Amino acid sequence: MRHATAGVLPAVCAALAASVASAQSPPAGGHSAVGTPTTGPVKLLGAEDDTGEAVERPALPPRIAQYPLENDPYEHPPQFPSDQGPPLIPQAPYIVPPTPQLTTEEEVGWIALDQWRLNAGVLHDSPEGLGITDVSTTTIFKTGIPGVTISPQFGSHWFGSTSIDNIPDSTYDLSVELTGGIPLGDDWVLAGGISPGIFTDFQGSGGDTFRIPFRVLAFYKWSQTLKLGAGVLYLDRPDVNILPLVGLTYIPSDHFNAELWFPRPKVSWRYLKQGDLERWVYVVGEFGGGAWNIERDDGTSDQFAYRDYRMMVGFEQRVEDGFNWFAEGGLIFGRKVSFNRLDEEIDLDKTVGLQFGLKY
Repeated sequence: MRHATAGVLPAVCAALAASVASAQSPPAGGHSAVGTPTTGPVKLLGAEDDTGEAVERPALPPRIAQYPLENDPYEHPPQFPSDQGPPLIPQAPYIVPPTPQLTTEEEVGWIALDQWRLNAGVLHDSPEGLGITDVSTTTIFKTGIPGVTISPQFGSHWFGSTSIDNIPDSTYDLSVELTGGIPLGDDWVLAGGISPGIFTDFQGSGGDTFRIPFRVLAFYKWSQTLKLGAGVLYLDRPDVNILPLVGLTYIPSDHFNAELWFPRPKVSWRYLKQGDLERWVYVVGEFGGGAWNIERDDGTSDQFAYRDYRMMVGFEQRVEDGFNWFAEGGLIFGRKVSFNRLDEEIDLDKTVGLQFGLKY
């Protein structure tokens, strides 16, 4: 049976191309022409400007792979109590030392919109392979507790295959992520996130559509330029249940970042700076995929999972005011689909893929 994604791809790619093109042309002074953002910057520890002061940059869009913990813990190191300067409230999953209490409730409130993110990805189809189109959106709300956020997320995935039975036409993710953390001494931070959600094809399938993935990480500040961390990621998936989280962040200057974390190592170089606008090129590896409860072709329920490994080259824009974006492409390999009911696992051909993201 043929499951086609061709009708979805042009619309998704055209919309993303138009959005990226509009965000890529800032006016004089290095700011985007788009209106005032809803979120402030995040402090990058270890990165310094020409005066030796710590610089601030917005956090970048998360990966599209269904961890599904969308607030990426690998993109930036946390802020530690031993760091100098006034503390900032970073995006999840990090927390900072307590800030002086504000005088009015309106300055913080119980909950406030922080940012909105849109991610999309396209994996090329082949006669013996599987084409996939992903679109996900995440809205992040900061709370009155510093560093704690609540993030509802919705994702859609369209599949196309000419040779594999029981592949669903589409699957969906609906989840809400809660993230936060606590300092443990001057140089340690314990951070975590939990993301209960429903992962299904909405075709009347029974079984475990509800899952509760979570992560726990401990970060250690070796120096101002080197941060270490380790933890565990519980995926609650039939194909991959638990993954280790281990690695380091090395930021010796404001134009080079090495975020060498499993399962998503990344090395970035800045090639353009105009005011607070920056453009970067990077190489990134990633573990991708997801799992969903589905209805098979014969009407019975099953758990369907897809996973792969990705090696991508990309470009991204970081700017304090306006849209941040990334666009990347590369090789997708080690691809597998599995069905839990009959313990089936099928290897897929290598392919190529594109991923895009916007953050406002």
